[in-house]
Amino acid sequence: MSNKQVQRIVALLLFGGLLYKIQGTLLPIILSLVLFYLLSPLVNLFVKVFPKKFKFGRDLSILVAFLVFIVLLWLVIDLVVPSLVSEFSQLSASFPEMIAQLQLVVKTGQQWYLANRLPAAIDKAVFDGINNTFNFIALFLQQTALSVVGIFAQFIGLIVIPVIVYYMLKDEDNLVSGIVKIVPTDHKVFAQTIIERVSYILKSYIEGQILICSLIGIVTGIGLYFLGIKYYLVLGLIAGVTELIPFIGPFIGAIPAVIIAYLASPAMAVNVTVFYTVAQSLGNYILVPKVMGNKLDLHPLTILLGILILGNLIGVWGILFAAPIIAILKTVYLELKK
Repeated sequence: MSNKQVQRIVALLLFGGLLYKIQGTLLPIILSLVLFYLLSPLVNLFVKVFPKKFKFGRDLSILVAFLVFIVLLWLVIDLVVPSLVSEFSQLSASFPEMIAQLQLVVKTGQQWYLANRLPAAIDKAVFDGINNTFNFIALFLQQTALSVVGIFAQFIGLIVIPVIVYYMLKDEDNLVSGIVKIVPTDHKVFAQTIIERVSYILKSYIEGQILICSLIGIVTGIGLYFLGIKYYLVLGLIAGVTELIPFIGPFIGAIPAVIIAYLASPAMAVNVTVFYTVAQSLGNYILVPKVMGNKLDLHPLTILLGILILGNLIGVWGILFAAPIIAILKTVYLELKK
């Protein structure tokens, strides 16, 4: 291993250690990156509209892009949020009755199980699988709740997000060269390659996930509405959010819908299970490849292991961003090999 490789590995390890140390303050940066990648195409489109000789063309384009984003966000909030709040209220009011029904179902299952004891090995495997599944779901929900609380705790940090995004959009063409300038001469090409590829990975992942989660959430909500399931808006939102978790997210998102359907009737639960299976199969085998393509170039097993390891190390961020983090690590490894 050459001295250059050792220096680069040490620098990357120090940078990774720094990110791990300040992970509690990364929320504004992550949200800024999401907004940057969302608004960048819009800004570049408006730049082409304004005359090239116009001195403040890019600044005005950024302002217009922000206004368009705010208007769209306001429309979504105005049209969707009141209905969501109403459904959440109804769901909260129904919790005691639903819990009582679930307890009855569990009691019936226990009675059947005691009457039909399974072999010890199968018995242990089933219970271990159930416990591991529920532990993972509980960890995800706990970490998500802590992250939501963290959003309010970092309110001051959130105020600076528009400022960060503005300067990123304003100096978009010079961002990479500006960072590379501070890197020692022997490592400039390496640094530029890594930054460009990391940017491509993050851009592909963020844009792809937003589109996929939105489509899955909308399709799920519409499907549940036509199936006659209560709280279809809330369940559609849950399906869209849990789609962020690769592979296992759809199963987590389906659980509340199947439970609510089962409490209505077992036949309804079967219909909902079939619907989720079809919808998620179409999503995973048609939508995801077309939107994301093979841009991350990762084996599913690698991502699943990454979810377990990174989720344990850095919580909900590790679960949500396991795929791009592993893709970035793979890119860095391949560049170091050169």
